[in-house]
Amino acid sequence: MIMRVICEYQAYAEPSLMQIAEAILFRHEPQLGEKVTEAMHSVAGEARTIERRLAQSDWVVGESFSAADMVIYPDIRLLLRALARPEAKELAARFLPVEVNYPAIGRWLQRVAALPGHERTWPPHWGAPAR
Repeated sequence: MIMRVICEYQAYAEPSLMQIAEAILFRHEPQLGEKVTEAMHSVAGEARTIERRLAQSDWVVGESFSAADMVIYPDIRLLLRALARPEAKELAARFLPVEVNYPAIGRWLQRVAALPGHERTWPPHWGAPAR
C-alpha cells in the first residue's frame, strides 16, 4: 500500500507541484501563466486526496510514519515556500492558509515537524523550520 500511494503521488501530484515551485522559486522572473494555474488546480485536487487520508489517520498510510510521509512532506513544504512569495499571492489563495483549507494536512505538517531530527533535514537557507 505504501508504494502504491508513493507511485500515485509521484505520477499525479508531484509533476504539477514541481512545475509550480519551478515557476515561482527557480526563475529569475516568475512565470505564473495558465499552465501554472492549471498545475495549481491539479495540486489542489491531489491535496484533497491526501487530506482525506489524513482525516482518517495521523499518517499518509497506516498508523505510523512511513516512506509515503517522507516522500510527500518535503514537496508540500516546497510548495508552501513557493506560495508564500508575494508574486504567488493570487495562486496561493487556492491553498493557503493550509490550516484552514486543508486542516488535516496542517496537523500532519506539525506532526512531521515535531519528529526528532526534523530540523536537520531543513535546508539552511530556509531558516528555522516551522512547527
